[in-house]
Amino acid sequence: MTRPRCSRPLGLALVYGVGAMIWIIGSDLWLAVAAGEQGWGQAAGSIVKGTLFVIVTALVFFWFACRIERAAAAGREELQAAHDALLLSESHYRALFADSRAVMLLIDPVTGFIVDANEAAVNYYGWPRDKLVGRAISTINTSPEEEVKAGMARAKAGQQRRFTYSHRRADGSVREVEVTSGPVTLRDRVCLYSVVHDITERIRVEREMRDSLALKQAIWDCSVLGLIV
Repeated sequence: MTRPRCSRPLGLALVYGVGAMIWIIGSDLWLAVAAGEQGWGQAAGSIVKGTLFVIVTALVFFWFACRIERAAAAGREELQAAHDALLLSESHYRALFADSRAVMLLIDPVTGFIVDANEAAVNYYGWPRDKLVGRAISTINTSPEEEVKAGMARAKAGQQRRFTYSHRRADGSVREVEVTSGPVTLRDRVCLYSVVHDITERIRVEREMRDSLALKQAIWDCSVLGLIV
């Protein structure tokens, strides 16, 4: 897998940094003009502190965003590989299905029951294979049953391929997953070939990044308020 260059996060970090610096310098100069001669020294110190703050937060943002982009790129490659598998013959598909390390399920879109599951799915969900196969997907998917049925109908019709759900495992833990699903015909039976990609870590990193930036913004707002007072 090619390692992403993180060009998009770098661009976002630069946009944030430039915008923040324009705001900091502009607001501090305005305060200095309003305060008179004594305000220019305070403005210079405030600009220096503000610059350091922007550099630190931009680096934090860039680091978090790179992690997210790399996780997303890995997920896209895995999902693309799964989509390509839909075009293979049944025998080749069976070999890929059984031996793949990706979590894969075959689901009847009419009944909602799991028709087949590979070994990776058995290990991921924690039920023995004979308990996982034949289980209703609604007992795993925490979304309302009608919403799950509507999603399967869209996947069967080819109207939507990617879904984000919360899945419950045998031990009671709930994981955030991204599912790519599409119709495949096996022995004249249409099933949904679903590949499950765990995105719990990605969502956690995104949440941590938002919380970190919010905290730093709050600190900055308090420091600016102190200078004004």
